[in-house]
Amino acid sequence: MREQESHMMNVELLINKVRENKAIYDACDKNHSNRNFIAYVWRKIGEELSMPGTVILFHLKMEAIDKVRAKRKVVRSASTKFVNKVKSFLETFDSQNETHEEQLSEYLLNLDAKQIELQTLNKEVEDLLSDEELFEAEIEGSLV
Repeated sequence: MREQESHMMNVELLINKVRENKAIYDACDKNHSNRNFIAYVWRKIGEELSMPGTVILFHLKMEAIDKVRAKRKVVRSASTKFVNKVKSFLETFDSQNETHEEQLSEYLLNLDAKQIELQTLNKEVEDLLSDEELFEAEIEGSLV
C-alpha cells in the first residue's frame, strides 16, 4: 500500500516537473528539437527525483506500451459485434442476390401461367352458375 502511494507521489512529481519544462512536450518551444537540451532537462528532473533521467524515460515508455497493450485487449462491445454480424449477413445476401433474382423471374413467369389457368377455371365456374340446367347436369355427372 505504501509502495503504491510513494509511486503515485513520484508520478505526480514527475508530471509537475514535466509541466515546468515545456521544451519536453511543446513542439512550438524553441528548444524542443534540441536533443542535448532535452537530455539535460531529463537528467535534471532525474536528479530532483533521485532517479537517472534514462530510467524516467524508460518508465514513461513502458507506461505508454502498457496503455497500448491494454487498449488491444479491450473486448469489443456488443454493438460492434452486432454491426459485424450485419455486415457479414449483407455480404452473404449480396452474393446470393443473383440466384434469388433468377428464381424470382422464374416464379413470375409461372405466376403468369397460373393466372391464365385460374381465369379459365373462373370462367367455367361463372358459366355453370349462370346456367341452371348446365349446373344440375354437372352435379349429376359428378355423383355418378
